[in-house]
Amino acid sequence: MNLYQTLGVIFKKEGKLPHDWQPFIINRFLSFHNTTFGLASKVDKYVFWVDKKLLETIYMNVIPESKKQPWFHYIRKPQEGENEYGFLLHSLQKFYKWTDGELEANSPLILKLIQDKKVLEKMMRFIGADLKYFKKHGIDILRKEGGLGKWRG
Repeated sequence: MNLYQTLGVIFKKEGKLPHDWQPFIINRFLSFHNTTFGLASKVDKYVFWVDKKLLETIYMNVIPESKKQPWFHYIRKPQEGENEYGFLLHSLQKFYKWTDGELEANSPLILKLIQDKKVLEKMMRFIGADLKYFKKHGIDILRKEGGLGKWRG
């Protein structure tokens, strides 16, 4: 029985948990869900010290029964090929409707162009990048020498 089937048993209350289930992993996934976050944070202190049978009893009796298993979003680490300008490249790909091959062909030129901070800032404004990307790359979007800032006193 895999992890998602085990979580399904807990939420649907159908059958028993397998003998090889790992309380830490189950508790981690329960902490991802809105309705079970509180229980998971309370049980987290004891997950290594309490018997599996007791944890099974707690999970089966405290978590409300549902007709279908909730969807759990697994948090993944970033892909190996991602670089610091991946957000910009993917936004440009979406805007210009480039295929992956076209993006791969245009990426070296774009990466060369955005080494200039002014070009990077214009591209980031063009795609409507989040403020966190401006801060990450050291671009002050409220600078006084240009735009509406020059009219301030």
